[in-house]
Parts: sequence; structure tokens; C-alpha cells
Amino acid sequence: FVLTCRSSSWLEGKATLAGLCARPWSRTASAIFSSSSTSAGADEKSLTERLRQSYSRQESDGVMELALSHSDKITPPAEQIFAHIQEASANQKGVEATMLNSWIASKMLGSEAHQDASNALDLLNLWEEKASYDGETVATPDLVTYSVAYSAISRDERRIDDANIVLARAQKWSKKVAGSKRRRALAAARRHKPNNAEDRIDDIRELLNDSEFDVLLETSDFLVANKPAGIACSHRVVTTAGKKRSKGRKTSDMSLVDALLHCNVQLSTLNAESQGLVHRLDRGTSGCIFLAKTDPIHAHAVAQFFTRQVRKSYVTLVSPAPAKRFPESGTLDIPVNGRPARSDFRVLERFGESAGHAQNSAATIEMRTLTGRKHQVRVHASQGLNAPVVNDPVYGVAAANLPQIANKETTSRERFFLHAATLSIPALDISVEAPVPGWWKTYMDHFEKQ
Repeated sequence: FVLTCRSSSWLEGKATLAGLCARPWSRTASAIFSSSSTSAGADEKSLTERLRQSYSRQESDGVMELALSHSDKITPPAEQIFAHIQEASANQKGVEATMLNSWIASKMLGSEAHQDASNALDLLNLWEEKASYDGETVATPDLVTYSVAYSAISRDERRIDDANIVLARAQKWSKKVAGSKRRRALAAARRHKPNNAEDRIDDIRELLNDSEFDVLLETSDFLVANKPAGIACSHRVVTTAGKKRSKGRKTSDMSLVDALLHCNVQLSTLNAESQGLVHRLDRGTSGCIFLAKTDPIHAHAVAQFFTRQVRKSYVTLVSPAPAKRFPESGTLDIPVNGRPARSDFRVLERFGESAGHAQNSAATIEMRTLTGRKHQVRVHASQGLNAPVVNDPVYGVAAANLPQIANKETTSRERFFLHAATLSIPALDISVEAPVPGWWKTYMDHFEKQ
């Protein structure tokens, strides 16, 4: 793996837990996709080979970078692009889908809105046509496909009708995948007046059995909430575990989406598995989570996440603390589950090192994810810094070396010390921060006394 130490504005100043959200942090599309420039002789290579190399290097980011490099040239027709992608993907449907989604997504970021909208629509139409004829060997468009196409096409005010047609296709796709049970649930929900989460916050906290839940930002289009640790975002397999028992008793496994729907908070329907969810936090992670209320905003948000326009930072308590041979800040470039993954990090505070027992030491670390891999922060802390997240049941060890005074509380709710502290989506004018959970205080006080 690659570990680099670099100086940037967000690393400057005294790092404290209270002030971690005080500094703005921004990236442009060009900065995101400029980490590997095209070589002088790249134009001589076939597009197929360049696609293959770009995907191998950076997966979707690499393909978007390659597609953007064509923005100042004559764009190949959709049929030619599709043929190159089919050949480059070597009949791997997952790779083919990622390449096609990435090429369409690049049309969100180009400078020619009208031409980009036309190119995105042409490629989507061709893909749907080929998938309908040969679904066995051709990848099928999915929610990401329709979301990035909708966002690219809606940039051109003259193509709003086309954008709405694409959104309707996404809704049709979602209904088909979700099945009849979703349709019955939506029909039942329409019989009740929709509520804002802010107005039902006490009821939601009661359902979740956790006072840490909070509404950070809410409009008629979306909700950004502070999810408590130990609460699942949603249940992929619907069981009675996520439902409210009779006589007002609560189950121990009510998901966030279950609680919101129970309080008749309107959530979008594009996610065929779980209404409103655009991204997820692990059950044991607390902090900022975005949920869409309307389908257009859901599509735009999915596109923003896919094109790395969303900024996220996490705070974690790790033990032992990173060894002194590591820099206090830098960038981790370590694959996660075989996929490229990068995170910026900085050590906020160190604890317990003065006692001379490294294994009993701990530290709070801030990480800003530059890619969005599952378990990325947990893997980078454990494998990149040799400092696993405290109480992480997969990549770390139990908090045996930490004070046991709050251990029952943390383990009984499947909590670990990882918190999604900030979330920013500039395109939607969203910039929020969530306070570190109160139950961290017992551990923090213990280390501060050492």
C-alpha cells in the first residue's frame, strides 16, 4: 500500500475533537479525476485498451477520467463506445455495467451540457435496446445508470422532458425489482398524511429506543439524520424483527427506515431494497446519513455519490494508537476487498502513551474518504495504520484493554467507535455535522486521566 504525508489546508492548525468540522474542504471534478494523467502516446492506443487500463487502475474513477479526456474531441458514436466497452470488459457483466455507468456519468461533469445530454441519452437508449435483446450476456441498466443519465440530461434545460422520461424508467425499474409487497406498502402509506421527521422526533427515538437520533437538516426533498450506533439503516430481508410489537412494546432491532416509515415520513421509492436510502452506514457506526424523500432528489444524490462529489469525514477511536513511525497526517492508498480505495487521515489526539504501554494506548483519528468502499475506514485504520477501531468485531479486537465500565452498553447494541462526523453535498446545498455520541465520553475521560 501507499502511505503519503502531505500538507493541505484541512491539516493545518491544532487538531481537536471539538473543532474537527470547523474548516471547509472542497474538491472539483477536475481534481478528483486528475491523479493519473494521460500519457503522450495514449491517443495512439485503441479505446478498448485504454478502457481496460483505466478500469484496472481506478475502476469507475479511471473510466470517468478517460471519458472526460474525450470532452475536447469528437465523441465516438454510442454504438462505437458500447462496442469498445464490451470488448474491454471481456464479457464480465459487472465490469461492463461499471464502465457504461462511468461513461454516462462523465457527461454530468463536462462543459458542453447540450452535447453531453445527447450523448448520455444515446448511450442509455442503446444499452437498454441491447439488454432487452440479449439480457443473458449484456449487463442490465440499474439505479446508478438511470440516476447518472437523469442528472446528465437534466443539465440541459431543453431536454427536461427527456430527463423526466429517464426518471420514469427508473421508477418502472424500481417497481419491477421491489415487487408487489412494496406496492401494497406504498398504497397503505398514501392513506395517511405524510409527516416531517422533525415533528415526530420523539416517536422515532422511542421506536429506535435511542435518544441519540436527531434531525440535522430536513426539507420537503430530503432528510439528513444523525443515526445512532447499533441501529441498522434498513433490513434487506423483511421480517417481524423490524416491526413494532403490540401493546406499544418495542423490538430491539427496529431499523432507521422502519422507524421513519412507521411515523409516515415520506421517503423516495427509487431504491428497490429500501425506501429513501442513497448510501449506508454500518450498523455499529453512528453519524450523518442522507435519505431522499422524492425520486428526483434521490436520482441526483445517487449521481453525486457515484461521481465523488460528496464529501464525508469520520472520527474514530482506535487502539492501540498508530506507531510513531507513521506520520500524524497523510493519505492511505490501500485496496479494500480488492478494489482501489483512498483516505486522507490525521491524528487528532493520543492517549495513554505516557504510561509506556503501547498496547494500552489509544487515539482519535479523523478520516476523509476519497472513495466509497464498504468498510473502508475500518480497513484503513486496521491494515493501514495498525490501529483498529475499538470494538470492531471484524477488523479489530474487543475492547478488552479498555475500561469495562461502558463495555456492556457498547457491545449489547453492536456499537463500535466510528462516527460519520460530517457530510457535504454541494450540488444540493448540504453541509452538516453530527456531534460525537455521548456514550464515548466514559472512554475518553478514562484516557484523559492517564
